[in-house]
Amino acid sequence: MEHVPDPFREARAKDGVLRCPFQGETLPMILRHADVREAAKDWQKFSSDAPFRVPIPSEEAVRSMRQLPIETNPPEHGEYRALVEPFFQRAKQPEVIAKVEALIDELLTTALARESLEVVSEFALPAQSRALTYLLNVPEREADVNRSKSSASSRCPRSPARLRICSTCPNARRTCGSAGASMSSR
Repeated sequence: MEHVPDPFREARAKDGVLRCPFQGETLPMILRHADVREAAKDWQKFSSDAPFRVPIPSEEAVRSMRQLPIETNPPEHGEYRALVEPFFQRAKQPEVIAKVEALIDELLTTALARESLEVVSEFALPAQSRALTYLLNVPEREADVNRSKSSASSRCPRSPARLRICSTCPNARRTCGSAGASMSSR
């Protein structure tokens, strides 16, 4: 791989923080992994108790409710986290890992055996929807409900046709179904 210049190398070496002007404020960009982990634990200095302001840019104009527990600090954050953490911890359980690995193996085996595949509706959405049922510990039939809600977002913006990837194409072309519109996947 060619050498890719690191525009943050100097700031990372100096003190690990780059102060950036953004929308009339100066925001710290923390550049070292260890420093990011420390900042995430220091809620007094790096507070999340800023409704609509945790994401950058601010989302005040696009939503009216806070994102819980993301936009809170301890102790309130801990109460919300205690409610949702068991669901996120399930992803670390060996039986859930095994189910997701078996799911991906099944979907890949099926996909590779086909001449062509509609990658969003026939691979990505089933994988995401079924894996979510494992994470939430709900019956797998619930994946169909989730997938039906998600299917509207997978349509091509220029055409009612869906994105298709053809495994027989020598240069792995992807077409959206619009007249003459195609993009290389490379």
